[in-house]
Amino acid sequence: SGDTLSVSLGRDKNIIIKREGNKKISDRRIIGNNIKETIGWDITVKNNKNTKIKITVEDQYPLSEKKSVEVELLESSNAKIDEKTGKLTWEFEMEPNEKRLITYKYSVKYPKYVSLMIE
Repeated sequence: SGDTLSVSLGRDKNIIIKREGNKKISDRRIIGNNIKETIGWDITVKNNKNTKIKITVEDQYPLSEKKSVEVELLESSNAKIDEKTGKLTWEFEMEPNEKRLITYKYSVKYPKYVSLMIE
């Protein structure tokens, strides 16, 4: 009788989440025979409910299986990080009508001859 079960009932229209690339953080540099790109993301969470909520936000940064491509997580806004999958998890409570910004950024260093689509 003391056990709990979490059930998702679909999207809640009173909780708004927006994910956008942060152009102020994003950068591309050529260093010798390598290119180093820094990519930043902003996740905005707004609680439009009249009650306090507990929310979990998940995102992911890229990982590389090639040794010539290096990925480094530079900032994660205190996320729980799973380094095997690149999964970032934020868990927090929000007051009614509260708005919160989560920012994370990573860099990818790769040889000039490699063509990558990074984002």
